[in-house]
Amino acid sequence: METQDSMKEFNRLYRATIRRIDEVDVPAMKFLMVDGSCNGSNFDEFRLGIEGLFALSHAMKAAIARIHIGFEYTVMPLECLWWVRGTGEYTPDNRDEWRWILMVVQPNYVTSALAREALSTMDREKFLPGISKVRYGVFTEGLSVQTLHNGPRAEKWTTINRLRAFIEKKGYQVRGRHHEIYISDPRTLSPEKMKMIIRLPIRFPEHDERARQ
Repeated sequence: METQDSMKEFNRLYRATIRRIDEVDVPAMKFLMVDGSCNGSNFDEFRLGIEGLFALSHAMKAAIARIHIGFEYTVMPLECLWWVRGTGEYTPDNRDEWRWILMVVQPNYVTSALAREALSTMDREKFLPGISKVRYGVFTEGLSVQTLHNGPRAEKWTTINRLRAFIEKKGYQVRGRHHEIYISDPRTLSPEKMKMIIRLPIRFPEHDERARQ
């Protein structure tokens, strides 16, 4: 029986510890995604997006099992990219401006055509408001740094600042969007007990010779 455990396949990308900060090079990966914004304290869209993503991810797993007999894999954890429109920095003080993309990584067998087929079937068979906003995409993050945050979600900013200090000390620059990987399921666990990987994409300064290699 063929199996794919993406957590093991991308071990360095989905394993982290609070004791250190790791540098990782994230390849192109296939995702189901949902785009949205916070609109102040209204997180209904976020919640519906999570429901839609996981419903379609499990539908994809069933579809692949029918096509590729004996192939099994684990549905991966929820991830989210966070940023602020324009040039603003993602901070706890500009919540009204937060934008996000919810994501769940998919196995290599998943294609845009298969995703459209599964989405169409889900729309007909099961009404979930979040389903219609799910899209398929390929996301390449590249060179990044990451570490584990273990504790209240509201205290993640301390971990983010630790990452930023590491980036500055190493002579890198932050680029791209703030990335969270929820090792704990945010649908079932108290916000006070969250375990998540926090990842920041980086680049070498333009004047650094390593950037041109």
